[in-house]
Amino acid sequence: MIFSGVLRGAGDTRFIMWCIGTSSVFCMLLPLYIGIELFDRGLYYAWFCVLLFVAVLFIMASFRYRQGKWQHMLVVERET
Repeated sequence: MIFSGVLRGAGDTRFIMWCIGTSSVFCMLLPLYIGIELFDRGLYYAWFCVLLFVAVLFIMASFRYRQGKWQHMLVVERET
C-alpha cells in the first residue's frame, strides 16, 4: 500500500486506477464468483482471493515504483 501511495502522491494515479480495476476483476471478483457459485468454496477461499488481490496490487505497484517513471511526473505545473 505504501508503493501505491507514493505513486498516487507523485501523480501516477491513472496507473493505480487501472491496477485496481483489472486486479479486482481478475483476482477477486471472477475467482470469487466462480469458486463460490460453481465449486461451492467457503470462507477460506474468499479470504485467499482477497489476499491474492492485495498481493497482485503490491507486485504491480512495486514494479512501477522501481521503473522510476513517477519521478518525472509533475503534480503542479511550473510557472512560465
